[in-house]
Formats: sequence, C-alpha cells, structure tokens
Amino acid sequence: MNEARRIAESANLAKSMFLANMSHELRTPLTAVLGYADLLLDQSIAEGERASHAAAIKRAGEHLLRIINQVLDLSKIDAGQLLVDDAVAALPRILRDAERIALPLAREKGIEFDIRLAKPIPSHVRTDAVRLSQILINLVANAIKFTDEGSVTVVADCAGPGDRLIIDIEDTGVGIEPLQVQQLFTPFTQIDMSVTRRHGGTGLGLSISRKLAQLLGGDVRLLRSRPGDGSTFRIELPLRRAAQAVDISSLDESPPETNLSQNPRLMLRCNILLAEDSPENQRFLTTVLRKAGAQVTLAANGREALELIAAAESAETPFDLLITDIQMPILDGFNLARELRGRGMNLPIIALTAHAMEEDRQRCFEAGCNDYASKPISRATLLDTCIRWLPKPAPSATDSVAIL
Repeated sequence: MNEARRIAESANLAKSMFLANMSHELRTPLTAVLGYADLLLDQSIAEGERASHAAAIKRAGEHLLRIINQVLDLSKIDAGQLLVDDAVAALPRILRDAERIALPLAREKGIEFDIRLAKPIPSHVRTDAVRLSQILINLVANAIKFTDEGSVTVVADCAGPGDRLIIDIEDTGVGIEPLQVQQLFTPFTQIDMSVTRRHGGTGLGLSISRKLAQLLGGDVRLLRSRPGDGSTFRIELPLRRAAQAVDISSLDESPPETNLSQNPRLMLRCNILLAEDSPENQRFLTTVLRKAGAQVTLAANGREALELIAAAESAETPFDLLITDIQMPILDGFNLARELRGRGMNLPIIALTAHAMEEDRQRCFEAGCNDYASKPISRATLLDTCIRWLPKPAPSATDSVAIL
C-alpha cells in the first residue's frame, strides 16, 4: 500500500513539474511571437529588420506547434488512438528531410552534422513515413541540443537477423550519467529540471519517439553514453522492402522529389471554392492560392458554399476543388461534404481544420472528404495537398521559354 502511494505521489510530482515546465516552454516562444509582432507594427523599422522579425515569428510559431503536437501525440498513444500507416516510404527522402532541418540547427551551434550509409540501403520501404521522420528528427534535434562542440552523425544501416533497418544517431555532447539513464524514456520528466538548466524542452521527445517506434514494430534505445563523451541512440525497425526498391549506397543516387510548392514555374490553373469562417484564415489561404495562380471564391459557411456550387454548376463554370473548414456556422464541413455526396457530386473536397485528432480525420473521410489537413498549415503543404487532387498543369508558353 505504501509502495503504491509512493508511486502515485511520484507520478503526480512528475506531472506537476511537467506542467510548470510546459508553462515556461509555451511562454518563451509566445513572448517572441507577441514581441516581434509588436515591433512589426512600428512603421519606422527598416525592411531588413522587418524580414528578420517575421522570420523570428515563424520560428517561434513552429516551435509552439511542435510542443502542442508532442502533447497531443502522447495523449493519443496512451489512449490507443494513434494509428500508423503501412505504405511505401522513400527512405532517402526521410533522411534528406532530417538533414534539411538539422543543418541550420547545427550551423547555429558551430558543430558538424553528417548523414552516411554504412552499407547500401533500399530506396523504398513499407512503413509510416511521417512517423519514422518524426522519430528521426526528434532524436537528431535532441542530439544537437545537447552537443555544444564536435559533431552529430546519423548512420543508416541494414542488418540481420531478420532484416532490420538500423539508424544510429551519434553525438559528442554532454553524455548521460548512469543513474539518469532509467529516466530517459519516462514522459513528463527531464534529466535536469532546475531553473539553471542550459537545455530547455518538454521532456516528451524521447518518450514519444520510443512509443512511435514500438507502434511501427521496432524500438528506440540508448546504445551507449558516457558523461562528457557523448551518446548514441539507435532506431531499429523491421525492414520491409517495397516492390520498387533499389539498393543505394549514397543519398546522391536518389534524385530529390519535386512538388508544386518548390517549383515556381508550376501554377494552380484552377477554380477553387474556399469555405472558411475566419477572416484571418480566409486572408492567408486566398493569398497563397491566388499567388499560385488559382481563382478563389470565398464562402463563410457550408450553406453559402452549397449555393455557390449550385450557381457555378448552372453557369457551366464548376469549381475544380473545394477546401472546407469543419467548424463553421449554419452548416459545418461534415454536413457540407455529406450534402454534396448525397447529390452525387464528385467534386474533390479537402478538409482543412483545427480538429487534429485521429477521430476527426476519420470523420472527415466518412463524411465524403477526399483529403484532410490540420491547421496550422504551411504554404508548401497547402499547395502540395491541392495539386494531389487537380489535373497536372501543362506548361504555358512562357514557362517553356523560361525552362529553355
């Protein structure tokens, strides 16, 4: 009985410390967002400063989103509600994405970052690409955070028995004391919870990474660590080659994948209906879509969207795509999609919503939506999601001249 009470008290203390730390972690980037936004309102600042302030707001906002996603992921995992995909994943792309995120972080600290292949690896495997990428980026970011001198190296390998994908993340950082190792993968805890600690964070990254790896049939573990001499963490997953896989011995052998958002010559030559009740979101989304070449019509709710769709059909100028919020007045996005499908319309529907749980995603598909994206959404993700549901645009004459 005393042991059970001790365990419960320890868990409650850990959660209390986590909430106090979380308050700090949220307020820090919020201070940057509000502070730099205030500076941007000063009309006298130079254009260069304005761009720098905007970039700082973007970084702080992305950091806030990572914190929110970590908490949601842990909640979904513990509730058994986080589902993983079993699809073809381009392994070189996952490694390149980690490199793209890690290099600026490493340069900022003056340390080296490198990715290498211990032996040829398959170009394509069957796994959840998003979750594998999340695990790798979590571990790489963690290694960089705790490395002030030297390097962080990612080594990808294939090994038996049973064909396993192995990714080691090696750093020359502070290392971990033996007594602290048992706390590494415990949620709501950090190795250093003092107010004088040098490295911030929620204390959830390693715990989430291990749980995600286990959902993928593998594990994340500490391979070695010594105080003052760095650490090596290992991601180990079942290696299931996709049908189109070829072995590559270098990331350079795999051509980078292109998409609309990365190619300024490609345009969204289409007619899009946007159903969204937030004026701020309307302004952002229409700006991005129109700059990409789309014609955008706005609806403030689902009922208005239905009327606009009917009018466009009658005029024989139908919409090519519907992007809809879910929570809207008068008629929500779920019922808008159901109504359109009930009328036999096959207009592609993208649900764009702040409801980010797995059950929300499933409800969107059950209502008849073709795709789903959660808010906040980046320009690149918005354009790439749209292009999936539109005919490939043919290059214009000016595009052809530019390419030549």
